[in-house]
Order: sequence, then structure tokens, then C-alpha cells
Amino acid sequence: MTTSLRTDDKAVTEVELKLHIPKASAGEVTAWLRSRGARSERLRARYFDSINRDLAKAKMALRLRYERGRWVQTLKAATAGPMTRFEHEVAVQRGQPDAPPPLAPSLHQATEVRPLLAKALELASPEGLAAQFETDIRRTSTLYRSRRGQVEISLDIGSISAPGCDALPVCEIEIELATGSPLAVTDVARQVVRRFSAWIDPATKAERGHGLAARQPRVAAVRAGPVHLAPSAGLAECALAVLRECRRQMLPNLAALASEHDHQPEHVHQARVALRRLRSAIRLFQYAPLLGLDAKAQALSRALGECRKRDVLLESVAPQLSKAGAPTTELAVLSQTADARGITRRRESQALLLELIERELELDIAPPNSTESAAPQLIARLTDWHRKVRRDARQFEALDDERRHQLRRRMKRLRYGIEFCRSLCSDKRYRRMLRSLSEAQETLGRYNDLVEALAGYRAQADQDPRAWFAVGWLTAEIQAQLLRCQAALAALRRCDPPWRPLHQSRPGGEPPKHTAKPPTLIPSP
Repeated sequence: MTTSLRTDDKAVTEVELKLHIPKASAGEVTAWLRSRGARSERLRARYFDSINRDLAKAKMALRLRYERGRWVQTLKAATAGPMTRFEHEVAVQRGQPDAPPPLAPSLHQATEVRPLLAKALELASPEGLAAQFETDIRRTSTLYRSRRGQVEISLDIGSISAPGCDALPVCEIEIELATGSPLAVTDVARQVVRRFSAWIDPATKAERGHGLAARQPRVAAVRAGPVHLAPSAGLAECALAVLRECRRQMLPNLAALASEHDHQPEHVHQARVALRRLRSAIRLFQYAPLLGLDAKAQALSRALGECRKRDVLLESVAPQLSKAGAPTTELAVLSQTADARGITRRRESQALLLELIERELELDIAPPNSTESAAPQLIARLTDWHRKVRRDARQFEALDDERRHQLRRRMKRLRYGIEFCRSLCSDKRYRRMLRSLSEAQETLGRYNDLVEALAGYRAQADQDPRAWFAVGWLTAEIQAQLLRCQAALAALRRCDPPWRPLHQSRPGGEPPKHTAKPPTLIPSP
């Protein structure tokens, strides 16, 4: 990971973090920056892509920007790191802001991303590249020194516009490394979060602009992706791979919750999935640098769980009650909800994300030199988890609701652990186990939703007699769901552990044939 000052023709790895702030806080941030000697400039840029957005699909951005009396052409490409992007820029010519030079993609052919650029251009439509959207930004920036290096803090206020679309406002803080350790960026970000109640948003202006031009200005919920742990991988390597994937899923979903826009219930769900996967990995690996994240991740997941309860009621239980002829579903139990935006913007929530990024950076910058495989430890822990799940599944009828909910949590943990360790598993048994775990988890999840809904409606019945219909319907439905749970758990008990004996693992850490290692400069899909 390297950084340096920009020149007229320079390829660097850019290290930066983006924080969003409410528009009402812009004046306070501007005054703070100006007190530290900040200066302002206007930056106008045009972003280019094919009609099929082939560059965007390859996680690349190509722009012409007018800055300080000259046009600069820049190519950016995503990397696997939490705050890094490849950047190559060339000062094309001096001129006027309304007279841009012609685009010249060939200026970037000598860089390390040439193969990716060439592939994207090869896929481009016959019409070639054209301007897709524009940005008009007033940037106020200054240098700021921390104990681990020097960063440039910039406040960007302006808009992103595309033909036929309402402009998207921009009000964000960029913290970019100038010299020193990348951890200097998170040091300063932590100060900004405490001072201005900012929140992390990994989406770049290019990503937001492409979404606007495609008539999809709001970020879709990000789902979990595969994690490839080689049989020969050590604990640190395993931890880095899982942290990277959890961060990739977690940050965009939490940013959507924190934003000024209305979020979708799926954002809450997928954010909690990422948090649960992180906690499962922490318990699976028992890797010391990650242990401090567990309690913080649990606290955030529980807070968001209160939001999820209402979503489940409105999406699942209420429509069925209405279909069954309930007199009304507009009861107080359905309106009680936590504030997802407020929860996500809390300093404690943002501190967890910064700590997650720092752990990933530390493992990426200076990975431990241990060559000992983590496979024996992982198989031993998965075996223990599987034994406890089978034990509780056999005793399901005798368990109370709290123990049944605990069984479901154990099944989730086992499922995520097996997903992480797929390279240690037999393909056939892996698929069967994951299918049975998913079905049992879904069935118990439905049971838990009904139990929670029953408790809520029962609490309302004294104040609102209409709730008695829901109490009666839910009581009957819970009994029917219990039978479905028993059948799903019986099928799960019949599944053999999918992991192979260690001597049968693929040699040399080679991933399974059905998986593909993602390209170096492109994050996992």
C-alpha cells in the first residue's frame, strides 16, 4: 500500500475514507476547516462509460475533471482493501471549463489495470464511451496531522446530475492519506465522527452517479458473498478474508440506514446478517485481535433487531392475519419500532465500523508470519457446534421458547461456519447440510416470529379487544408450525458432517473447483 503526491502523470493507490454529514452540519464543518487554514475550489467533472455501463460493472470510473484551470483525466479502479483504490491521472490540457478535451482512454494503457480496462472497453457497445453524468462540487480542504501520519480533510458540497433525472445532493467529508500509515485516516475519522456525528458511506461519487444515470439512485441491499478459506490458511489469513467480506456487506447496508433517504427492510436484514457472520467468524477462529469486536457487534445487532421485529410483523404476520379475516391489523404493536437511522448514526455504531476497518488494515499491512494451518482448530470447533445442534434438535419438544430460539442461533452459527470452511468439505455433503440447515433455520424463524407476534398482540388485548382475534389465530398457527419445525429438525439430524478428514483436503490450499478466486483489483461479488 503506497501513497504519494499527485503529479501530471501518476499511478497511485489512493487511501481515503468517506463520511456523510447532514446538510445542516455543513456550516459548522466549513468553519472548523477554515480555522485550520482550509481553502476552497470548484471541481466540475464528467464521467464516461458505455451505454451498457461496462466500466461501472468492472468497478472502474473514467472521468475528465476541470480543476485549477486545467482538465485532468483520471481512471480509478476498486481494490480489495477497505479504503484503497487504484488511481491514475493525467493532466491533459489547460483550457476553459466549458470546453473539455476529447476523452483518451489510451492514456491509461501503460498502467497495472490495463487488462481490466481493455476487457471493459472490448465489451463496450459500438457507440463507445460517452458522458453519463456530471458532478459540480465546491471542495473545502486542509491538511491535518495525526499521531500516525498526515491526511487531507475535504468537505465536498454540491450535486451529481444526469440527463432526465433530479440531481443528487452531495454533502460528504473525504479523509485521504497524504503521508504515513493508513491508520492515520481512521484516527482522524474517529475525531470527525465524535465532533460532527458523521457516518461512514463507502459509495463513491462515481457509484452514486452511475446509479442515478441508470434510474437507480438508491443503493440496493448488499447480500453476503462467498469466502474462500484455503485448507492451508492460518488464522490470520482466515480472519482477513472474513473481515473483508463482512465489511463489504455491512458498510453499504448500514450507510443506507443512516442516510437521509428512507431505507428498505432488506437493508436492516442484510446488515444483521453481516453482523452475525462476523460474530460467527470471531467464535470460530478465536483469533485474539478480533475478540474485542464481538460484544460491540452484538449490541448493534440487537438494536437493529428491534427494527427487524416490526418489519417481520408488517411483511409476514399482518398480511396473513388480514387474509384470515382479522378485524384490523392497525394495532399499537405494529407501530412500535426502533429508529434504524438513529441507531446506525450513533457514535458507538460508527466506532465499531472504524475498528472493523482498522483490524482489516492491520492484517493487510503486516500479516503474521505463522504458517500453521487453522484447519484442525476449525474442524474441531465445527464438530462441537454440530454436536450441540443435533442434541438440541433431538430435545426440541422439551425445550422452552428461549432454548428454541437459542437453537436457531446455533444453527445460524454452524451454517456460517460451514460456509466459511467450504474448502474443507465434501461438495455433496456440503450442499445437503446447507440445504437442511437453511430449511430448519427458516422454519424455526417463522416459529419465533409467530411467538413474538403472539406476545405483542396478547399485551394489547386488554386495551384493544380486536387483538383477541390475532391471539387466537396465532395460537393455532404456532401449533401447526411446531410440527413443521419437528420435521425440518428430523431431516437435519440425518445429515452427516460435511467436513472431510484433514488428509482428504485439497493440497496446497487450492479452492474447490466450483469456486473462483476474484481478480486482485475487484472486490468479491
